[in-house]
Amino acid sequence: MSRNNKKISTILIILGALSLVYYIVLLCFNFKISFSRFWLFIGIIFIISGILKRNNIEILKKFVGVRKIVKTMICVFVIMFIIIEIPILYYGNKNYTGDSDYIIVLGAGLQGKNMSLTLYQRVEKAWEYVKDHPKTKIVVSGGKGLNEEITEAEAMEKYFLNKGIERNRIIKEDKSRNTYENLLFSREKLMKIENKNFEEIMKLKIAVVTSNFHIFRAKMLGERVGIELQGIPAKVMTTLQLNFYVREALAVVKSMIFDR
Repeated sequence: MSRNNKKISTILIILGALSLVYYIVLLCFNFKISFSRFWLFIGIIFIISGILKRNNIEILKKFVGVRKIVKTMICVFVIMFIIIEIPILYYGNKNYTGDSDYIIVLGAGLQGKNMSLTLYQRVEKAWEYVKDHPKTKIVVSGGKGLNEEITEAEAMEKYFLNKGIERNRIIKEDKSRNTYENLLFSREKLMKIENKNFEEIMKLKIAVVTSNFHIFRAKMLGERVGIELQGIPAKVMTTLQLNFYVREALAVVKSMIFDR
């Protein structure tokens, strides 16, 4: 085995081992982390590839055309991933602190009646904002998912009421099942409440509160439904950021194609 092949093999096996360790870390949380199985899958792929490389086994050696296609696809995927991650990272670190007529707080799952850690971080960030902007109204957006006893909107409403926010400052949107519906149904709520048409709603100052990795996609889908959103990012636990930032790149591609 050449020295170059040995280095590549070692790198692949190390990457695989790190991916498996990260998967185990994600399993240690007392709540399910979406997308965590990706790290199990990619870890196994890296380790198998490293072992094959170390033993000079080329599965596609006889299929030169297929090898070129696979390598091209991998290169294209990596380049696309990097391009998509740039705005995700940029907007996730850009915090809006100006005035807003409304903020839309996006749901992120419940455990029974209790907010997930991600959702709790979002409402905490929203609370920080509305304390400094007493005239801003809050749209809590999120329906009822599997294993959820109440809607995400209801859970968020209870949080803000317990913080002393007046009920008439809170608008519940409790039918949505994804980010696109969050924003579409919230826009429809605002049109009814404000008694304004589509063009007039676009003139309102509206911000969105969601996880830092999610801001870019929320802004993108906001434009798609006709509202310009300012981003107020809630930080995610450091351990979970790698998982969610990788997942979000794939979610952006999915939203570009299907969320309409």
